[in-house]
Amino acid sequence: MNIVPPELRNRLNIRKDEVRGHYGNPIKILRIEIAPEKDAELIVKYIAQMLSNESKETIKATFPLRVDENGTLYLRLDKQKAYNGKIALDEGSDVIKIRIRLKRVKDKSYEEICRLLGLIP
Repeated sequence: MNIVPPELRNRLNIRKDEVRGHYGNPIKILRIEIAPEKDAELIVKYIAQMLSNESKETIKATFPLRVDENGTLYLRLDKQKAYNGKIALDEGSDVIKIRIRLKRVKDKSYEEICRLLGLIP
C-alpha cells in the first residue's frame, strides 16, 4: 500500500492468490489492477516522486530493457523498503513487480512519456 498515494488506498481492489514455491513453500501473491487512467497516472507520479535520483538514472540507463514493444514498462521495487515507506529499485527475488502500460501520446516516445511522468530525468 505504501507505493500508492494515501488518497487512493481505500479504493483499491486487491486480489490475493496463494501458490506453492519450488520446495512446497507457500507464496502469497497480491495483485492490484488500476483501471481509471487518472488513478494510474497518480500512482505512477507518486512512485516517481518517491524514487531517488539514482533509481531514476538506473531506469534511464536500462530503459530499452524495461519497456517492451507494446509500451509496457517493467519495474521491480524492494519489498522491504516499500513496507518501511521507501521506494527503491531492486533486482532481487523478494520484490514488488510493477507493469505500467504507457499510453502513446501524439509524437512522443515512451522515454519522453516517462520523463514527463517524472520516472526518468
